[in-house]
Amino acid sequence: MSKVGIAAESRRIDTLLLRALCFGPKSYWELMREGKAQTHQVLKALQSLLEGELAAYNGDRFVITEKGRRQAETMGLERVAEQRCEVCAGRGIVLRPPFDSVLAAFQDIAAMRPKATPDFDQGYVTPETTVRRLALMAQQGDLMGRDILLLGDDDLTSIAAALSGLPRRICVLDVDERIVRFVRDVAQDQGWDHVHAEVYDVRDELPSHLRGQFDVFFTDPVDTVKGLLLFLSRCTEGGAWARCRGLFWTLLLGGLLAEMAADPAGHP
Repeated sequence: MSKVGIAAESRRIDTLLLRALCFGPKSYWELMREGKAQTHQVLKALQSLLEGELAAYNGDRFVITEKGRRQAETMGLERVAEQRCEVCAGRGIVLRPPFDSVLAAFQDIAAMRPKATPDFDQGYVTPETTVRRLALMAQQGDLMGRDILLLGDDDLTSIAAALSGLPRRICVLDVDERIVRFVRDVAQDQGWDHVHAEVYDVRDELPSHLRGQFDVFFTDPVDTVKGLLLFLSRCTEGGAWARCRGLFWTLLLGGLLAEMAADPAGHP
């Protein structure tokens, strides 16, 4: 992309983020989606808004400042109302039984989890997002009666899945001992003998007792091509391919594929 093209793209992302903030505070992950670009591009745009005092962080969410509001009015950003569905937030998934009751119980548990730490590149999605992911998995046949491997689970998808009562077996592998301990404690309190959690570093081979054991995997890898390939390789080690109907994961796939296409020689 030319320098002119890069500058134009940067302005586009800045505008998208500022417009999003016009309609209320946003979390980090909400802004990642609003930017509609690769992670590093959105982060750069967000930093630009913060340095320009057009946006601020209140300790929980990003908000527009008075200066940002004036800028948005000058650009006419508030003239176009939010177009996405208010019920599903544009995701196309509305929580119906059993997931509406799962959300209520999950919110109480998630409120007690350890705080996110940059040491492990953590940034929690909202409880609603976690449960909507499960609803989508169920709709695709990837939850009911399934043996599920979660590689990394700071969003506590395992706990929400267990609350649904649908999976047959749930195994969490996470490098953060706090997350593993939390999942174990909740499983013990709830009497879930089908939920297990182990401390695991994705740079190591998958433990032998977990190889070929799972129908479905769920992972949200680091946002690099090498990280993506490493996480997926570990997940496939756990797949029982003779009975594996499908795999499920969440990631910023579009941006990573664009990165690979732009520099195919730089990636395996």
